[in-house]
Amino acid sequence: RIKYSNADARNRVGLRELLMDPVQRIPRYTLLFRTMVKLMGLDDPQRALIIEADEIASKIALAETDEQTQRAAVMYSLSATIDGFPAGLISNSRRFIDCIDVDDVILDAPMGASTSASSFSATVLHCTLFLFDDKLMIAKRPGNGEKSGMALAGLEEVQKLAKTGGLPLGLKKSGMSCKGIFDITDIVAADVGGAELHVYLENPPHDQGDRWSGRPFRSLSVVFPPAPINLDPSRTTAEKERFLDNLWSAQAKYRTRYGQSVVLCADETEVEAKGSRTTVARTYFNVYQRTAFLQEIKKTKIVMHIDPLGTADPIPFGMGGPPYVIVRVQPMAGEISRYSVTSTDPNGDPEEEIVQTARIAGRIVQTSKNSQNQHGKPLPPLRENKQIKETIYEGEFLHPSLYKNTTFAEGPPLQLKRGSRMSTRKEVDSPISSEYRPQLPATGIPSLAKSSMPPASEIRRFGPRSPSLPPTSPASTCLQLAKTEDSDVELEDDTFRLEEPSLTALRDNVPSSPLIRNKQQPSMRQTTADTPISTPVSSIEPLSIKKKSSIRSGHGLYPSPRRSYRKMSPLSKTTARIISPRKASLEKKANRPSDPLAYTEYVERVTRMVSTTKEDIDGSHRALKRIKLDVDEMRVTSCDGPADPRRSPSPDKALSRTSQRVNPPPLTKEAQARLDEMRQLISKRQMEGTPRIRPYSIASESPTLLTPDATGNPILSRLEESIKDANLFITRAATSHDMLQDCLEQLFEDLKAKAEEYDRTRTELQNAKRQCELVKSLLVDATAEKEIMYEAFNEELDAMYKDANLPHDEAWQAMTKDLTNTKESRNALSHENSKLKRRIAELEAEKEEWVASSWHHYTIT
Repeated sequence: RIKYSNADARNRVGLRELLMDPVQRIPRYTLLFRTMVKLMGLDDPQRALIIEADEIASKIALAETDEQTQRAAVMYSLSATIDGFPAGLISNSRRFIDCIDVDDVILDAPMGASTSASSFSATVLHCTLFLFDDKLMIAKRPGNGEKSGMALAGLEEVQKLAKTGGLPLGLKKSGMSCKGIFDITDIVAADVGGAELHVYLENPPHDQGDRWSGRPFRSLSVVFPPAPINLDPSRTTAEKERFLDNLWSAQAKYRTRYGQSVVLCADETEVEAKGSRTTVARTYFNVYQRTAFLQEIKKTKIVMHIDPLGTADPIPFGMGGPPYVIVRVQPMAGEISRYSVTSTDPNGDPEEEIVQTARIAGRIVQTSKNSQNQHGKPLPPLRENKQIKETIYEGEFLHPSLYKNTTFAEGPPLQLKRGSRMSTRKEVDSPISSEYRPQLPATGIPSLAKSSMPPASEIRRFGPRSPSLPPTSPASTCLQLAKTEDSDVELEDDTFRLEEPSLTALRDNVPSSPLIRNKQQPSMRQTTADTPISTPVSSIEPLSIKKKSSIRSGHGLYPSPRRSYRKMSPLSKTTARIISPRKASLEKKANRPSDPLAYTEYVERVTRMVSTTKEDIDGSHRALKRIKLDVDEMRVTSCDGPADPRRSPSPDKALSRTSQRVNPPPLTKEAQARLDEMRQLISKRQMEGTPRIRPYSIASESPTLLTPDATGNPILSRLEESIKDANLFITRAATSHDMLQDCLEQLFEDLKAKAEEYDRTRTELQNAKRQCELVKSLLVDATAEKEIMYEAFNEELDAMYKDANLPHDEAWQAMTKDLTNTKESRNALSHENSKLKRRIAELEAEKEEWVASSWHHYTIT
């Protein structure tokens, strides 16, 4: 009406046009920006700014509501429809995640052996759980729960409200009322199968009604109002799993809001199985630096401290709060670790065990489960029927290979990559803390530990069992080499490998086995099947440190000289059969690998050779120790032996004692000759006045006194055997060392060749990049030149067209003027060209003169 009220034809803009003008202006801006971008050069500095302006204008033209507006709309809708909604819950940083309708079942009389079914009754409270990123709100639904909490709160229209670009208007109280606000870190939720889930509140409300106050444990059933419980089992299960996954994810991400930790997730681990009921645990990790963990306010109840060196300061217990249990893990060689548990329980004793690294993941879950009854809150109970209970452990975790002074907060440790996500590493100390979360099965991280809890019989107690040094496996040796090489550039994982990393180097995919030593020995026999070395190596096993370190006394290190002689004698007989084949096989294996698979096998052979050389050197050290003990024993015997003749009261008694001895075996010719010579000297002394009876007694006793030393003293026999063994081990070690040196030299050559190839490839890549940039610049120049040429040509065409449309006289004058200008331009260009040619000639002459003077000066010098 306003538009056409005026009869003036010039009044062409009405109210509708004015209202639509801002909306139509933004698309005009986008079209203008895109036209400008097409006409601008690629190297124009304003091009990027105009493209950015076009993107912003296009986003404004879409008229979509941003995340902040949607968040404000949700908060406003909840505050307007829920009675008692706390104003402090409205925050720009708080985010609404999910909600679910449940019925809270209250048992008025507990079921017992003496309770009849008629006396049993239950009260159902209709409520809705609203999940935020840091809080959980319980709201009561009015009536008999005929409507869902999402509909009553107006959240079904959230997307529509968001598209309107404003806050919802005209909302009224729907009858819902707030019955409690809880931190998500103070909630334990468990899926018990079907439509039910159990929730434990560590800090239940006390300011609500009788039925809503207290009651830390609550049994909830998922419903879809107004339908009854579990009317559609598949939909109910999907809804419950979605809400629990969102809850557990929010709990895990709660400690990452300030960037102090990183969240990791492990696969489910079976904790226990009783009949048809299975308990499964999933673990979330928060990876911390040590300092960041100590500054964390919401610490978890269990901390796992990984200390590779065993010298780190212990993690302190909480003052009236978590952590309550500290697990300290010290990785050792051979993929084993020292596992110790301490707690704040005054009645609990510290535990210390030696466990396999691959089994620590399940061990941590079991420790977390057992510690909840002592230090944590009680777990949600299970119904006595065929259901599955799934639990989740949540906590912080810090990769030991990433930082120095790191802190781990726990669920089961990762094998890192361990990695739990964790590979190369520096020397660090790290703690881990965990809290118990019952949970439902979900897909975890494949790189984390998947092993179940080992039986108690497979866990060895640390203490009575003497520490032994298991043989180093090729895999562990390679990982140690990788740690040494990458320690300069790694923040460090090996992989806790989290693989690394295993706790030693956070190894990935560590196979579990009952005994680590059993895993090493078959691999040695298999890889060296082409040589007869495996049999001698197995015969060396009785000399392992395992049998010696368990005895504290010095003489007890060797049970019996005669026994060691018997065990080592088979090895000494095979000396001739060991050295030659071993040398031949090593020379054969030292050939240069041709393909990647052969190269990998070649590196493994080098690693095994290092391990074998180490064993041979250890065997030689043990043989030398036995030689030292035998020499000491022989020295003592030689000191005690000459005292016996002095104790005889007379030569006759000495002669009578020697006559009772067993006749010695016949002497050799050299010994007989020396004996005759000794008798001659004695006779000469007798002629000079020596009493006759002394030569007689000495001459009669001398063969018997020299017999033990000359005819096979057992000490000398053992000494000879020990010398043979030492020579054997040293020979083998020297041979292996030579072969190892050749292999390492060849490996160095391969690495050098690969480095040269890498440099060559990098140079080629740089050249290709430069060529590409040159082509781009030439293309830009050609495009600019073509545009300039087109512009000049168009200008000439325009001028000629204008001249052609002029009258005859004016056209003649214009052509004359154009010709004159052209002649002048040509003459100016010719003049400039001649100047340039003259200048070039002068520069060439100066150059020749400078070269001649320089050559003359060089000749004189």
